[in-house]
Amino acid sequence: MIRTATIGIAVSTFLATLAAQTQVTIGGPGTKGLQGASDPPTLSDGSNATATLTYRYAPATGRLEVDVANTTPQVVGETNPVITQVYFNVPQGAVTGIGFVAQSTTGSVQPEFTAAIDADYLNSPNGNHVGGFGLFHVALTTNNRRGIANPAATNWGVPTANLVMGTATFAFDVTGPGAAQLTDADFAAAPSWIPPGSTVVTAACKFQAGGTNDGSGFIGTRKGCVPGLWLDGAPCIGNTVHLVAANEPGCHNCLTASLDPTPFPLPPLGITLPASPPYVVIHSQDAASPLTFVPLFIPNIPGLVGQPVVILNLSFGPGTSPFAISDTLAFTICN
Repeated sequence: MIRTATIGIAVSTFLATLAAQTQVTIGGPGTKGLQGASDPPTLSDGSNATATLTYRYAPATGRLEVDVANTTPQVVGETNPVITQVYFNVPQGAVTGIGFVAQSTTGSVQPEFTAAIDADYLNSPNGNHVGGFGLFHVALTTNNRRGIANPAATNWGVPTANLVMGTATFAFDVTGPGAAQLTDADFAAAPSWIPPGSTVVTAACKFQAGGTNDGSGFIGTRKGCVPGLWLDGAPCIGNTVHLVAANEPGCHNCLTASLDPTPFPLPPLGITLPASPPYVVIHSQDAASPLTFVPLFIPNIPGLVGQPVVILNLSFGPGTSPFAISDTLAFTICN
């Protein structure tokens, strides 16, 4: 899941490093599916399916790697499903170019997925539409005889000779005005866009050939407030940039800024904030859509050049206990 903090859990990370990674869970209790309203979501025949997506991002090079692992437990008397489609998003606006460069696994059978990429899902044409989950920036697809399988399983509904047994890694080169300031957690928090659809997720998989009756279906990430925050534009004096807040519609976005990047412990609450007071609230409002674009004007004052700025999206609403904090947005004002 994305980096979040709740009361009693310390925020231990200030800025993401090159070695950092963020994992999201597909399926299981508290997640979303398109085959009815059950919790956990199930495939078309009522069987379960789960997976993980792990994001690694190197801002210096713009290289994004996404590991996809099928974690569906083997159930006696059922076939274990394979993953044939993977959907995820990138930070809208901060990323304007996505290049699919490689796919691999440590097993003997290599993945053969095709990528469909829409770097701007807010404008037509929109090709990566997944029913009620809405629009996605990236779609990876293959047929069910080349899907990603759980190597710990023992029974599959398709021939195993060409299945990808184990984690598949997909590599992309991303570019855009905010790409150098992104973290792996920003990609993990980037939401699907609705409408079309009515259910926001940050990632989803299609599973096939599972259960007792060739079960298939789309399953996504968890319910509740999953805040994200990134920058669209160059934070230089005289410029107007946009803070892009990602969240579930109905959750509250509270964008709070500090000019002091010194971690600030709050022992009574058991947390450490990644910046010290004084704090300034830039925006505080319930999200009407998965993305909220907040303009931020940087005054044309030469003395601001070199000033560090730290901004967080403090969110509360359904699924938070009692609040969640986005990954840290930190930048230095440029000339």
